[in-house]
Amino acid sequence: MTLKALALIAAIGLHMPTLAGALDARPEAKLNPGSVTTGKSFVVYDAGTDAGSACAPYLDSPILPLSFPTANHQDFEVWTSVVSPFNNGTNYWLKGRMSPAGAETSPFHVACGPILPSAHQAESTQYSGSEWLIGLFKQSEGSIYGIVHNEYYGGDYPKGFDFSIPASPRCNLGAAPGKKVNPLNCTYTTLLMAVMGKGESSFKHIADAPKHVIARPSFDYVPDAGRVTGYFTNTNIVKNSDGYYYVMTVDMLPNASQRHCPIRTSDLSNPSMWKGWNGTEYSAEISKGADCAEIGVSFFPFYLGYSSYFEKFIMVGGHGGHISYEISSDMIHWSEPVSFGIPLFDPQTGDWSANNYPSLMDPAELQHTQDANASSGSVVGQRPWLVFVQHKNPRGTRILGVPVTFSK
Repeated sequence: MTLKALALIAAIGLHMPTLAGALDARPEAKLNPGSVTTGKSFVVYDAGTDAGSACAPYLDSPILPLSFPTANHQDFEVWTSVVSPFNNGTNYWLKGRMSPAGAETSPFHVACGPILPSAHQAESTQYSGSEWLIGLFKQSEGSIYGIVHNEYYGGDYPKGFDFSIPASPRCNLGAAPGKKVNPLNCTYTTLLMAVMGKGESSFKHIADAPKHVIARPSFDYVPDAGRVTGYFTNTNIVKNSDGYYYVMTVDMLPNASQRHCPIRTSDLSNPSMWKGWNGTEYSAEISKGADCAEIGVSFFPFYLGYSSYFEKFIMVGGHGGHISYEISSDMIHWSEPVSFGIPLFDPQTGDWSANNYPSLMDPAELQHTQDANASSGSVVGQRPWLVFVQHKNPRGTRILGVPVTFSK
């Protein structure tokens, strides 16, 4: 790597645009998002290799890695969070090691030390149901903050690999009591904050309920809504040069409309500091039940990062049935989407398919384990990997990687 490139990574905050200034114009309308080519796909991790483990995982969230130094300084550790249905939705680390060139020096395996259990509370106002760690940020001093995607289904929760619950007065969808129903049609979601302190081995909610909430809907749980509602998804966390931490999320309303919007905070340790975009500024009190404002994209986000190649923010997600990316200077105005040529949510067959949860992973940037953004997977260069989850009936899941090259 050249000295110029090393200097860019070392001072990434100075190169990232400050998210401020007039937003009434649309500066990104003419932004050229460039193009992308893809290489030969490869398997990063097959959950079947850990099928005999006591915490065998089922991959059901974006792959958002953290990196850590090793004693030999020739490679680095990579951690990402996974959930095991065997243990009622407990979160665990998936760990491996790789070189800056992306060579696997130690295969990925699930580590069976629990890092966050799913609380499975019976009441929606506890905001602690089925919990997924999604959106991790590793501070330079050693603590790790994690956004928790929290799902509530009326008080009952799936057990094991059977994603169903018994019909009840709070979720029956017209079925007789006790009959199995799909909880997705009763899903009420919120975003929480958890932290794993320096030297600790597991996460804990940042505060007691409901003060651990960073984003919740403007409405209470509605039995038998027939659809997913609430702040349903979030990306990873990016720290910008203005001192704020940014995330993209989707606010899903009972009328089936969606609001794609950025949210931000200056203090990860204080959930009430998170504010959503209100159409003009970041002032929507999302931790208190405010809805954010749509920024005018039809893009479903899974990954948010900074591209040192485009010198712009980059978002990866779904558009028009394909995995795509967009770039932006201010997180509000985004370029037109560019497809990677890979379908998203393609129909499940007997073979590996159902591509889901796309994100970017760049070993060349992850090697900078002392840089908060780079080691949190929030920086990518010209040649990262596109990584996503694939399913295979009945229980198979794996992470597929595709080398990509961006061009201007």
